[in-house]
Amino acid sequence: MSSEQTKQAWALGGTIFAATAMIVLGFFQVVVGIAAIANDVLFVEVSNYVYGVDVTFWGWVHLVLGAVMVLVGVALYGMSSWARGIGIALAVLSAVNNFMFMPYYPLWSIIVIALNIFVIWALATVRPEVDTTTLSESSESAGTRARRDSDWPVNRPMPSRDSDIAAEQEAEVRRSAET
Repeated sequence: MSSEQTKQAWALGGTIFAATAMIVLGFFQVVVGIAAIANDVLFVEVSNYVYGVDVTFWGWVHLVLGAVMVLVGVALYGMSSWARGIGIALAVLSAVNNFMFMPYYPLWSIIVIALNIFVIWALATVRPEVDTTTLSESSESAGTRARRDSDWPVNRPMPSRDSDIAAEQEAEVRRSAET
């Protein structure tokens, strides 16, 4: 396996991980947001913080960002390019958001920033393979095609087995002997 193939394998696996991580991180962001909105004394109060705003504000930011991250994370399982682009933007916003939130919840913020960096790498590195059959089919849109009846395994002819061939040959010999 070449280094490019290895890189793409890591990136593709990373994209699946990124989708899952975005869903989990989004869920956790929602939980942190709800906690900050409901009970802002749960977090450490920091004095003289340059970007000091009310913890309730950070709660709303976490809540909205987390909900959108969950939705885009689910869309990433379909490997759509728009979800990758929005996923990168959301991971950047999430990293910046957690950097700004670091004085209130330092260890968690560092972990989330590190995961966001991996999500950005995975989504920016992967190059999905282009299926040339979908490019030539003008009747079907957006690079995806509807599944045809012939695509289902049940509609494909079964490969012949040696025992079936032998049985057919034996039946043919009997028929020819009778005539």
